[in-house]
Amino acid sequence: RFEKLLAVAHQVKVRHGWGKEAVWAPSALPILIRVAGDSGRRISAILALRWSDWLPTEGTNGKLRWRAASDKSGKDWVVPVSPAVETDLSLELERRGTDVDPDGLIFPSPNDVAKALSLPVVTGWLRQAEKLADLEPMDRGAWHPFRRMWACQRKHLPAKDVAAAGGWRDVGVLQSVYEAADQETLEAVVTGGRRVKGILR
Repeated sequence: RFEKLLAVAHQVKVRHGWGKEAVWAPSALPILIRVAGDSGRRISAILALRWSDWLPTEGTNGKLRWRAASDKSGKDWVVPVSPAVETDLSLELERRGTDVDPDGLIFPSPNDVAKALSLPVVTGWLRQAEKLADLEPMDRGAWHPFRRMWACQRKHLPAKDVAAAGGWRDVGVLQSVYEAADQETLEAVVTGGRRVKGILR
């Protein structure tokens, strides 16, 4: 589903300006989907990102600062990003040119750069992409399934690290609410177990 949405996201356009001056251009949907799918963060936190939160020289592929003001748990986090997110952010910064405000929004409204893109707007874009990809909307939210996907894909990794990377204070919430059992993991469990010598259970 994630790859299918990415494949059509570039077809979703956004209008800049009004009336006869209006022009249509590619939307920010491709990079929004990438950041949502590769970071596991809530869409509200993604839309609040500023260029000063992008730390390209830190870590292997750079890091993002997730500010307490836009975090549900009210905590600041600084987390590494994937190579794909690094590429997308670098290309977007290059596209914007040298006059980018260091504290400007990464995802500004197309008609008011002082305001972030709104949730209804980006959700509308996502719904357009779902139709283009011939996908039905998922239950329990438009953007939140990306967060659940991200958590489930990392069930094999230490829970404390997954929680820290995705912005969960409580490992219990991560494991009980976001991580779901799936067929592939269940099969790995029943075929990959080992017996402790002298103990049969």
